Amino acid sequence: MGFCAVMMAATASCDNRSTDNSGQFDVYGRIVYIPLITESSFTEFYIFHSGRPVINAQISVATHSVPLVDQANGRYRFEFDFGIGDTLAYSIDSEYGSSQGNVIIPDTVSIIRPLPLDTIPNGADYSVVWHRKIGVDGYFVYLQNQNGYATALTESDIDTTVVLDGHNIFNPGNDRLWVEALFGVFSSTAAPNGMNLPRGVVGAAGNYREVYVSFAP
Repeated sequence: MGFCAVMMAATASCDNRSTDNSGQFDVYGRIVYIPLITESSFTEFYIFHSGRPVINAQISVATHSVPLVDQANGRYRFEFDFGIGDTLAYSIDSEYGSSQGNVIIPDTVSIIRPLPLDTIPNGADYSVVWHRKIGVDGYFVYLQNQNGYATALTESDIDTTVVLDGHNIFNPGNDRLWVEALFGVFSSTAAPNGMNLPRGVVGAAGNYREVYVSFAP
C-alpha cells in the first residue's frame, strides 16, 4: 500500500513509548500493522536535513533493512509481518546524525460508520465514526483507492468522529476506508516536501471498511 501523504495534527508525548532522538535531522516515520492477507504490514520513513531529503540513510526496523524508494522525497519503505502488541526496535544512521528507539504496535479500533459496503457520494463530505481506544495518542483516517493511494486524509487526537472533505473524494469505485490508531511520541509539523507528517516515529494499527464511492448524479 503506497501513500502520498500522512499525518498528524496533534502533539503527543508519552513515557515508555516511541522515542525520537534525531536532533541534527528530521525523521518522520510510522510502523503500521495491516490486518489483511492481500497486503502486508509496513514501515515508512521520510528523512530530511536542512529541508532537503536524505537519500543515503541506513534504516533498520526489527533487523529488517528499510530501502530508499523515493529519492525526491527522502522516502524509505519496507513490508514485513508483525502483530498487535509487538515492540519493534528501529535505528537510523546518516552523515547528518542518528536516531534510534522502539515503537509499540497498538490495537485496532472498531469502526461504527461507514457501514460495511456503504456508499460514499463522489464529491460530498462524509462522516466517519469509530469507538474510542484507551491508551492511544491519535487517529488517522483516509480512503485508499483502487491504485493503493490515500485520499481524503484527515486526523484526530481526541474526537472519534471526523468529516472527510468531499473535494478529495473523486475516485468512483470500490475503496477502503481506514482508521489507524497511533501510539508514540510525535509532534505536529509540516514536512519540507509539503506533506502532513508526524515528526518522530509512531506505531500504528489500521482497521478498515470496504466502501463504494458513487458517481456524482
